[in-house]
Amino acid sequence: GVSAGRMGGHGIEPVIRGQSQTQLNVSSDGSYTFGACPNRMDPTLAHVEMEEVENITVTKGPYVLRYGPSLGGIIDVNTRHPETEKGYIHVKALTAYESNWNGNRQYLNINGGKKSFHYFLSGGYKNYCNYTDGKGDVVSSSFLKYNYAAGLGISPLTNHHVSLTWRESHGRDVRYPALSMDERADDTRLLSLDYSIKKLASFMPDFDLKLYQSTVYHEMDNYKRPNYPATDAVAKVDAVNTGIRAEGKFLSGRDFIYAGFDFEKINKDGTRVMVMTMSMPPAPPATVTKKTNLWYDAVITNLGLFGEYHHPWRQFEFTASLRLDQNRGDSEDTLVIVKEGVSYFDETAAEHFSVSASAGLNWELNKRSSLLFSLGRGQRSPNMTERYIKFLTVGYDNY
Repeated sequence: GVSAGRMGGHGIEPVIRGQSQTQLNVSSDGSYTFGACPNRMDPTLAHVEMEEVENITVTKGPYVLRYGPSLGGIIDVNTRHPETEKGYIHVKALTAYESNWNGNRQYLNINGGKKSFHYFLSGGYKNYCNYTDGKGDVVSSSFLKYNYAAGLGISPLTNHHVSLTWRESHGRDVRYPALSMDERADDTRLLSLDYSIKKLASFMPDFDLKLYQSTVYHEMDNYKRPNYPATDAVAKVDAVNTGIRAEGKFLSGRDFIYAGFDFEKINKDGTRVMVMTMSMPPAPPATVTKKTNLWYDAVITNLGLFGEYHHPWRQFEFTASLRLDQNRGDSEDTLVIVKEGVSYFDETAAEHFSVSASAGLNWELNKRSSLLFSLGRGQRSPNMTERYIKFLTVGYDNY
């Protein structure tokens, strides 16, 4: 039930049971990076380097509500985190060449530490030409990407741990075979701070706090497209995503509860400038310039409260979850139309309150087999494209 659509040569858009984009909750180490392109050139997984992935956790359906509103499912990509139990230095180096698209990639990771601290440094470079399939057909999918990251973690007190991570990813001249434009430049930066406490109290053994911010600058154009001599189109978008999440684990006998809150704020602003040639040789050149707002100071905030209850009993475990979300969005008007004294599209502010809930019973048949019966209801709010993109072909309809 899990598949993916390839976005050019370097990124994939996951699909779970036919649901994709914001119908899914896709994160990297619990942090969220929302791409800036209206046509999904840069989905979340396009900002994650596969060489750093340790494992991927997939939950189908609206059954896990601790990590945000979940409708179709959750995908969490976990990158490598250095061990802290013993002192060591570990180095991983990779170089590769792929003949189908005359591409090469390099990757280097250095990490180490002891029980009280750890660190890592990593970087990578990829340069690929257009893909050539087995029949000799060429697919426009060349790209150049480079990235680097650094992280430091310390344990200032017993059972306390703090880690700071900085990641950057840069794309240049990324081609897309099925879109109207290509990516000229993409600069993504992610800063995250994690703080965890173990054995805080007898009734609350664990507490976790996470703060993060990601910024994306995305520039696309049609310089390599057949219509470029007639229309010169350039679009530039800035996207900023800021979030905080706090969660505690509470004990009562054998029962335990996860409870906490999360807050997320998404900002996007971008324009498209089109210079259209309105004359044919030998007539003197005449051009018309048109500017369109893709997003105009658009913002969406989401505040969520969640709780997850676990009750183990013999070979059974009962689980129940509840999540409440308050979602607000607003934007300056991206399309002003006034006809016969009536103004259209000027109501941009919207507020949504959603309730999600699930319950399940897990039956452990033996050490290797179990059965899970679950029932869930997930609800999401409209994303920024659905709210504020107007008259752009972004895949929702023909207009």
